[in-house]
Amino acid sequence: MALLTIGCLIAYQPVYSNALIDWDDLKYITQNAITQDLSFQGLVNMFRTPVMGNYHPLTMLSLALNFKLSGDSAFAYHFTNLLLHIANSVLVLLVVQALGLSRVVGRTAAILFALHPLHVESVAWAAERKDVLYTCFALLSWLYFLKFRQAEVPSWKWYGVSIFFFVCACLSKGMAVTLPVLLVSGEFLCKGKDAVLSALRWILPFIAISFGFGWVAIWAQEIQGGMDIQYDLDVMTRVLIALRGYWFYLQQTFWPIGLSPIYPYPASVPQLPIIWYVQILLALALIGFGMFQGWKDKRVGFVLLGYSGVIFPVLQILPVGDAVAADRYFYLASVPVFIGLGMLWDFARNRWGKSILTPSLLLVLVMAGLTWFQSGLWKDEVRLFEHAVKHYPESAVAWNNLGAMFQRKEKFAEAIPYYEKAIALRPEYTIALCNLGISYGRTGNMEKAIQLLQKSIGTDSTHAESYGNLGNAYVMTGRREEALQLFTRAVALNPRYVEAWYNLGIYYRENKNPQKAAEFFKKSVAIRNQFPEGWWSLSAVLFESGDQAGAIEAARTSARQGNPAASEWLRVNKIN
Repeated sequence: MALLTIGCLIAYQPVYSNALIDWDDLKYITQNAITQDLSFQGLVNMFRTPVMGNYHPLTMLSLALNFKLSGDSAFAYHFTNLLLHIANSVLVLLVVQALGLSRVVGRTAAILFALHPLHVESVAWAAERKDVLYTCFALLSWLYFLKFRQAEVPSWKWYGVSIFFFVCACLSKGMAVTLPVLLVSGEFLCKGKDAVLSALRWILPFIAISFGFGWVAIWAQEIQGGMDIQYDLDVMTRVLIALRGYWFYLQQTFWPIGLSPIYPYPASVPQLPIIWYVQILLALALIGFGMFQGWKDKRVGFVLLGYSGVIFPVLQILPVGDAVAADRYFYLASVPVFIGLGMLWDFARNRWGKSILTPSLLLVLVMAGLTWFQSGLWKDEVRLFEHAVKHYPESAVAWNNLGAMFQRKEKFAEAIPYYEKAIALRPEYTIALCNLGISYGRTGNMEKAIQLLQKSIGTDSTHAESYGNLGNAYVMTGRREEALQLFTRAVALNPRYVEAWYNLGIYYRENKNPQKAAEFFKKSVAIRNQFPEGWWSLSAVLFESGDQAGAIEAARTSARQGNPAASEWLRVNKIN
């Protein structure tokens, strides 16, 4: 275990200096009021509010504790993820031992899990805390279920602990609903096919919980747009894409070259590339082999049943997001695969002896080196998405994200070519159209900005940010009443749209209605507590309304958050 820990600490060394990247990290951590509120009401909000299309209150609680202890220090989030990954690697070893397999198999599986570069995305991306956390709970649940099933006198305590950790896993990420498949595959490996039916009475409660949380996961995706269909594909095409994905993750396991944060749909979709059909045929052959051989050899059945069951929900039969695959989807699904490779290595060691040790060690070193390299790619958005467009130049998402990086640095003219490239690849890409409109507006071309923002609304009438930014453009061109309607529509579509609430406050303040303005400013800072401009504007309208105590407190909050204007006002008025 010590060597495993040291190996992880070295292989993932680049993450220590990696930043929080503005690709979900900030929306989860520094811009999220839920993460910054550990009050009783804050905890209630965690358990009733989906975030970024996911219902994972324990993940949000974990991030909130991180924020409480270390603020926006990127190191703290990355190091916590790494510690959870190390814990998961140790749990893989313990699960293998509980399955009755040799220590050699356990150590091999744990090393592969710890150091394989396919896991870098789950560890080096702060926003993927959900991956390492739910897997930790899922492996604990599996471990205690195995303890329960293998005890001479079954202990209800172990069964209850297993159920508890399973619920915790489901509260950390919806992907945890696949754990019952691992429980079944474990029974098959340990006791054979005849024992599986008798074990179902113990597994059925897990399946019932899975159905409940599966419904919650779909609900969370639907209400926040996570299941928006980017490509209107027929069922057969989606089945073919799923089969290709089934093979793709296994291919990446053995040849982890060209790993990317984004694997886009092919530009020719719904027509698929020829190489995809080769991968589809390989997937069908593997599935056929598993169905035939799995009944004869329970080791084969364990690996293919476990892998197939866990990876199935993310093979894009039910579309999630706009990527065809993602490294993070393989995190838990890799466990049965690595256990299978551990059994294969144990067989080879027994047959060929020490002659395979040197090449095996070299493979581990190469794997660790690839993990070290991949970890460094997550240093910042530029490095990450330049790598993505290098390997997948057809990825509109990657080009858009590169543009967004320049936009956040207020280099709007430099952002424009990246957005235009994204739109050339996907002409109705709502987010890129909206971002391009913002950039043209900030460079002074308001006519072009309005045209693009109107087009983005035309491609997706539910995209709140398009309404909000078109409202900004109308304000800049004197069309304030139309802007009011757009801001109102934006917050109706997205009640957590901070900037739109803030702009409504500005509108009513300019129209001499400080009470109404205060109502909207309060909404903005309730959603994003770390919002010095919002607190400062709230202070001004509270002062205008005669609420001096409230105005002073709001000004103090703004000053604490680094607003020099608020600090100066407090100093001039001799307010501590």
